[in-house]
Amino acid sequence: MLNEYEKKFQGAKYFKLKIMILLHKAEFVKAQELSNEYLNKQKGNITNYGSIAKIFEQYRQYDTAVMYYIKARKIAVDENLYIRELASNYHALKDYKNSTIEFIKLVEEKKQFTSFVISRFKTMLKEDPSIIQFVADATGNNSNPSVKEIYALCLGEIGEFEKAIKEYVNLPAQMILKFADSMGKKGEAKIAIDAYNIYINRNTNIIESAKITIKLSALYISLNELEKAEEILLEMYSNKELKSKKNRYGTRANRQCRELLAQISLMRNASQKIVTRYLEEAKEFTFSKNDLNEIEYQLIYLSIMNEKNDLAKEKLKNVLNDENSGSSTFKKGYYYSFLIAMMTNDAESDSLLSELLINIPEDEMTNDALLLFQSSKHVQNDVDREDLLKAYRKRSIFETEEAIGLLQSIYDRSKVEDILFLAGEWAMESGKLELATEIFSHQYSKPDLQQFAVLKLAETERNGTQKNNISTGFLKRNPQSIFSPQFRRILAE
Repeated sequence: MLNEYEKKFQGAKYFKLKIMILLHKAEFVKAQELSNEYLNKQKGNITNYGSIAKIFEQYRQYDTAVMYYIKARKIAVDENLYIRELASNYHALKDYKNSTIEFIKLVEEKKQFTSFVISRFKTMLKEDPSIIQFVADATGNNSNPSVKEIYALCLGEIGEFEKAIKEYVNLPAQMILKFADSMGKKGEAKIAIDAYNIYINRNTNIIESAKITIKLSALYISLNELEKAEEILLEMYSNKELKSKKNRYGTRANRQCRELLAQISLMRNASQKIVTRYLEEAKEFTFSKNDLNEIEYQLIYLSIMNEKNDLAKEKLKNVLNDENSGSSTFKKGYYYSFLIAMMTNDAESDSLLSELLINIPEDEMTNDALLLFQSSKHVQNDVDREDLLKAYRKRSIFETEEAIGLLQSIYDRSKVEDILFLAGEWAMESGKLELATEIFSHQYSKPDLQQFAVLKLAETERNGTQKNNISTGFLKRNPQSIFSPQFRRILAE
């Protein structure tokens, strides 16, 4: 049929349609022969080679597409011609060595493709970590910072963090900062600390240094290295230049410094007076009424956790006095009102929880309130209820062992498995993985709770093989479980 309409089409268009029909019919050899014939008649026309290659590429004939792109390069005497196309075709063929070479060329030519190339390399390294050697070879003699950064990022991707940091030492400061931030988000706190320290030693801007010091101290706290965190925070705390009129409101670091010192004091079971003093000082460095209210809420929370509910009520009333009922500050007030109601056994807790679910349903505060409320419904008498609330308060002021002990005591008395499970979650969150494993290994009588416990066991397991075995076993037994997607995610990691 196509031959009948040959005169109606321009030569090139007719030819391309003919090639596409042959490829669609899987007559690949014939399509290639016809393409060679056509190109030989128009030697030197580089665009035609690219067009033909693109057609073969569309039909997943990547090796043939590569051949035509390479021929175009030879004719043009230009090794940078069709870089992106060749990189993608080599990648599709899993020829990672040549794919890597072309992707690196692409970044050299067009820096805006850096993120795209990094994404491709991540995919390749996930399939085969040994591909890092191809990246090393392709970037080794290159002085382009964007190219060097790709190699450093790839090292980080396969867990070679120390090698990655050695590469970053010679890169621009902003690249080091980006790496530090990404390591922090991935939970690689120690590597992030090393990277931040390299950055801070090269930085001369006091405001920027203060921001990084806050990040560093937060990481030290996450590792429970409180002395190191306190040391750098106290240095900032005493920095007169940072507190000067010129810099006072140029950064939130002054406020954050005092908030973190308050947290450290709380973690060390310091007196409420010391914690309160740091938070009161933090108020002096707030930028707005909202900032001020955030700190007031921390003080209110502290009062509630120390059973000073009347003081908390008074402070809460002062915060909400002039607040619009639609403001975020007002809506957060429901949470603190709920906590006071729970601690004082006030029936208003039900309606206050409803307000939270209506006004800030996605907020972590609402999840916390819902969990506390549901847990309180599981306990069977006033003694257990008081111990549950006491455990909640203990956990909130970092007395985690005592908090978990109280939950275990409730379980020993009542045999309510939901309370035992809650103890496991608290143990897991506080890094007490052996205790968490012991609790989640209990055979729960409720099917959903038992399945959830198996998921928690998989999440706490540090051995990768064992983690996968737990997940695979669960999916074989319970393919339709509501927890199956989480197990599949674990296997995909």
